[in-house]
Amino acid sequence: MNASRKLSYLVAMNSYKILRHSIHTSASANVASSQSELLSEKLIKPSTPTPPHLKSYKLSHLDQLTTGTYSAMAIFYPKTCFTRDTNNQISHVLEKSLSETLANYYPFAGRLAGNIAVECNDGGASFSEVRINRPMSDIMAKPDANAEDLLFPSGSRWGYDKQDCLMYIQLSHFECGGKAIGLSTSHKICDGCTFTNFLNDWASITRGLKPDLPHLNGASLLPPVNDLPHSPSLELPKEPVMNKRYLFNADSMSRLKAHVAADSKVKNPSRVEVITALLYKCAMAATTTSSAGIFKPSNMLHVVNLRQVTTPTIPPKTFGNFYYYWDISIANEEQMNISRLVNELRSKKQEFFERCRGLKPSELSSVALESDEKTKLFPEHDIYLSSSFLGFPWWMDFGWGKPVKAIFPSVDSKNVLFQMENYDGVGVQVQVTLDDKVMPIFEKEEEILAFASDQSS
Repeated sequence: MNASRKLSYLVAMNSYKILRHSIHTSASANVASSQSELLSEKLIKPSTPTPPHLKSYKLSHLDQLTTGTYSAMAIFYPKTCFTRDTNNQISHVLEKSLSETLANYYPFAGRLAGNIAVECNDGGASFSEVRINRPMSDIMAKPDANAEDLLFPSGSRWGYDKQDCLMYIQLSHFECGGKAIGLSTSHKICDGCTFTNFLNDWASITRGLKPDLPHLNGASLLPPVNDLPHSPSLELPKEPVMNKRYLFNADSMSRLKAHVAADSKVKNPSRVEVITALLYKCAMAATTTSSAGIFKPSNMLHVVNLRQVTTPTIPPKTFGNFYYYWDISIANEEQMNISRLVNELRSKKQEFFERCRGLKPSELSSVALESDEKTKLFPEHDIYLSSSFLGFPWWMDFGWGKPVKAIFPSVDSKNVLFQMENYDGVGVQVQVTLDDKVMPIFEKEEEILAFASDQSS
């Protein structure tokens, strides 16, 4: 598989973000039916009809290059957030505010029309309400695909675009009194930035606020290609992987930055740089150990938001996919060094931004295609994907308080590294997915034990 297709499948938010089609197996469905009860399921339409001149939303060129995987996230709220009145009204309140939000984000209520447009027919977004017969802490505690499937409508956790709706939402009530909102959106029309903007606007509207409208003009910035075929299906076979979550708190971040700066040309490394370098280095070391010491070179694709790299910049609330990547590599064992990787991350970032400086938004497609061609030069390399959501405000307050946790559900393909803000705004949560023979070695790597706190137990 070429790197562009793998990236499109992996990114979510990102996103988006190698993620395979993850429709429930019959065993998983049986587990779900025994542990959850469907209370309601409906389509929520925009509060005002989409006007005729907006009925066809053109995809941008980058939208066309992105596969139709679904990006998913779940947000957890404790029992203490809710009163008896809140419990009785929550679904009605969320449905009403969702309808109002969809009037602004009307493509989410439409249906795909090939690989050229969304038919904005106000078909609606799917909204389900379920009761889960487990305490919320069970599902928050550690990555477990079967348990996390309970948080999303069947087939929408990292699903593929064989489904009807472009957005699936589930409100889950746990036996402990806590609640979760699970959201899945088609990556075909939505990257991590758009995903976050939608969630924050929905939360704001629920609280009675009027957020700024999104910009739905992606096709005018990156004109589509009319003869481009539909993006290919990337339904990969399920791989034997393990998912782990770690926390880098304020103290460990400070120590890690000092450790890197002492031996690096970069004296002011960012959180993203030091964590990405550490995870990549330790994953490669563990992979080599698990292969009886046989080293295999690799490339790591690091996703970047393109909205801020052009002249003029693209407004942050521009709807659609405006992401791509730069890559770094480890060609031999001597290069498995955290400080060296931080140097390369900083250098490649500066090189990428310099390449984009002065470009018009319409010229971004050429940069994306150049990146793809470069990675094709190394077909024998393993590919890792690193996606950072640091700086994205995930802690949405719908009027009953902030959540205690937000997670990306477990993924089913190896070599995936996610980063996101901890709820305290200082620490960093990471999710790592590796081959199931590599992960037991990875979690015992010296730097992992020294700087990361295991959150998976």
